Amino acid sequence: MNSELKKMLRDMNKGNFIKKDFFFDKLSLESGLNNDTEAFLEATSHALSCDTFFAHSSDDIELIKKIIEYFYILGAKPYIDKDDMELPEKTDIDTAKKLKSNIDACKRFVLVVTDNSINSKWVSWELGLAGMLKTYENVAILPIESVNVSERFIGNEYFGIYKQIREKNGKLVVYNPENEKTTSIEEWL
Repeated sequence: MNSELKKMLRDMNKGNFIKKDFFFDKLSLESGLNNDTEAFLEATSHALSCDTFFAHSSDDIELIKKIIEYFYILGAKPYIDKDDMELPEKTDIDTAKKLKSNIDACKRFVLVVTDNSINSKWVSWELGLAGMLKTYENVAILPIESVNVSERFIGNEYFGIYKQIREKNGKLVVYNPENEKTTSIEEWL
């Protein structure tokens, strides 16, 4: 096992993954958006009006709704593909072209790392595109804790080169693995 992977596994054991409940708990305390989630999601489906592309697995949609609501409260204009009427109904080459265009149009890119997204070919492809289209400063991964956390990065070690969104003292911060410094999520947005 290489030293970077060992460091990532050590970091995981320090609790650097965000618990799923973080977003549900925060929103129940802070958000007035909970009653109108579908209207909110519709507003997130137009990349030209959004500034942060959220790559995720469609199997995690309930969690994703909470995450993007939380980021919206912090000042982001999130994009998810779930309700994007400009995407083809059936996944094809036009889907790939449109997603590439949407990633390019958004200033920032966040990969929500879950067991489901780790296994998604689309999510890995989207991260690769973001790595090419965005500056290092504007790409981050948001690792969500799961039962398989100890094996999460095996085979996906490249995640370790990106900034990571972490929870610190009840707030989100962006951790830079290059210099080990953190920035508040509000400042990063």
